[in-house]
Order: sequence, then C-alpha cells, then structure tokens
Amino acid sequence: MEDSTQQYIQLNENYRITVDKMNIILQEKYEKKDGKGKNAVGTGEYDYKDLGYFGSLDHLVKSLIKREVIKSISEVDSLEKVVTYIKDVERSIKKHLNEKVVIHN
Repeated sequence: MEDSTQQYIQLNENYRITVDKMNIILQEKYEKKDGKGKNAVGTGEYDYKDLGYFGSLDHLVKSLIKREVIKSISEVDSLEKVVTYIKDVERSIKKHLNEKVVIHN
C-alpha cells in the first residue's frame, strides 16, 4: 500500500525514486491483480513496487539503464545503437535528477 505522505521523484510513467533513512529506492509501476497467479485479471488500479535499494544515485542509474537495455534489446539491431541508447538514457536520467534533487553537505 502506498504511503501518501512519502515523497518521490517521478522519472517517467513507469519509474520513480524515493528514499528511506539509508537508501535511495527505485520503484516500478505495476497493475494490481484480482487474485493470484499469472492468469489473474488486472484491476485497473496501479501502485509501485520496490525494485532495488541503492547507496548512491550512480548505482541506481546504472541499474535502471541495465533494466531498460535488457527490455529493449530486441528492438536494437547493432552494438552502436545499444551504446547510443545507454548514453541517451543515462543523460536523460541524470538531467532529470539534477533538476529535482538538491544534495546538502
């Protein structure tokens, strides 16, 4: 169940970042199911599940890039396009985070 008081940074329609006392948490949107099992019917309601806990934004970004590359590998037909895609995703994520995150020393 989502805590409505918890703050987060929405990266895109599928991913967001939140924090706890010790970690930066990557979350992915999912559709809730009516029942259990792979054949359960979607309810039309959405929530977020934790994908990983990270000690730094760099580690989170690398993990997210890896997930996205694996998902899209079937759409990419050359190593050059994979490298370009990875760099584009990394730049986009870092730009978005730099606009939203202020780190206090």
